[in-house]
Amino acid sequence: MGLLAFLLAGVALFLSNSEQLRLGARVLAEVAFGPQLAFETRADGSLGTRPGEAVVRRANPDVPIILSGLPAYQGATFFMPIDARPTSGYLQIDATMQVLAGVEGVLRISIGNIRRAELLLRPGEAGRSLRIELLEQELARERLVVSFSLQGEGPHSPCGGDKGLEVIVEIETTSAIFLTLDRPLSSPRDHALIAGREVRLALPKGDQSPVLRAGQKLAAAGLVIRYTADGVAPDVAVSLANELGQPSVRPRFAWSKATAPDSPLFGLRRFHREQSWRIRYDLADGQSGRLPGALELVMELGRQTGDAPWQVMVTLNGRLVGQATAKGGAFLRSIALPPEFHKRRNVVEIIAVAAYTPPDECNRGPDVFAEVRAGTRFRAGDANLDDPFLSISAALSGGWGLAARDLSVAEATAATRLLEHLPVAGGGDLILRAVPRGAALSDWSDAGGQVWLLYAGPDGQITVARPSDYPSTIAREVLLVADLRGSAA
Repeated sequence: MGLLAFLLAGVALFLSNSEQLRLGARVLAEVAFGPQLAFETRADGSLGTRPGEAVVRRANPDVPIILSGLPAYQGATFFMPIDARPTSGYLQIDATMQVLAGVEGVLRISIGNIRRAELLLRPGEAGRSLRIELLEQELARERLVVSFSLQGEGPHSPCGGDKGLEVIVEIETTSAIFLTLDRPLSSPRDHALIAGREVRLALPKGDQSPVLRAGQKLAAAGLVIRYTADGVAPDVAVSLANELGQPSVRPRFAWSKATAPDSPLFGLRRFHREQSWRIRYDLADGQSGRLPGALELVMELGRQTGDAPWQVMVTLNGRLVGQATAKGGAFLRSIALPPEFHKRRNVVEIIAVAAYTPPDECNRGPDVFAEVRAGTRFRAGDANLDDPFLSISAALSGGWGLAARDLSVAEATAATRLLEHLPVAGGGDLILRAVPRGAALSDWSDAGGQVWLLYAGPDGQITVARPSDYPSTIAREVLLVADLRGSAA
């Protein structure tokens, strides 16, 4: 067995430069040693194997794609190069699967809503790979949207446990599109696109403020930033942000976007017994901190067996704000949203519960239908949220300067994630300083209300505190120090 392991390791190393043979080596290893599970496998840093070839990574590679239960749905987007044109290529999907005995189903893969492949779900634990040749019309697209779905049935009973335990499939970040190009890959724009709209920025020692300014502009344009020792210069990064950015206009009220006509909130839902719809809005995403005063809810509730009634409930950040009993048909209600229940980031949940009780305890009952309709909207109230972060953001909207020195790659990344939530940097007297972990805060301890500390809280939301209220005399996290006294202070 030891000799066999040595030989297989040598074969795998020898064949690792060939994608097709690499998959064969993986199968051999599983035959010899059993299923090899490797969750959150990271793609290597290469963007192409040889001149005239490219490996296209999916967008948002740091966000796992995990499907659990039957059915389940997820998706990924791949951006195609522009300057070097694809002549042929294929999509390779690497998946890690865990399937209980008795499951009968498939992993279905579609490109642009067209079914392209299905993989049978076999009981057990294993890694699997499959390859889909791309069509000519797909090679000419700006992006490819790949959808994954688990379809089938399992051995569960209505009174059983969590159905999500029947099947768990993770689409690994090594999944990619392999292209042959009409010319070698060379432009920064193409390198950013095939890396999943990721731009690698060179992070120098000393003054790093131009790089972090460029990183903030990239983030505002919807691009991913990665700080490295050999990335592009700030001026190239800004040019990429202008070329590849997805322009967006901040709405007057952040909550108005949540009920826009294209919102996924609207549409018919089919379910058993209970369904919920969630509306999320962050007041920092709007131009004004005005709070919504009410939710004008428009629903259509399906008829139930025996004309049983519905229970409709609405909550704001986990607080009950509305409840009603209704029969099937149109349901219209104005639900007041108390200002004191609001935070900067908010969740409104609409819950519809079918009151029909099936005769058998283990009977899920018939399918029921309900719909939140497009007439649903928020009505502006009279109150504004009193929040320090919103006040700081408004003060910085007229322009500000940035000071950053000698941050590590991890610290620069953390600082940029904070900067993402602020107005894009521009000239101005107000100063923001990026402070690394462990830095002394004594210089700002007596600044009163003119200096604020911004840092990421446990939930990832920006926390704002005065230096005197910060729970340490040194920076326990990467901080942004907002000095509202001006550059002369």
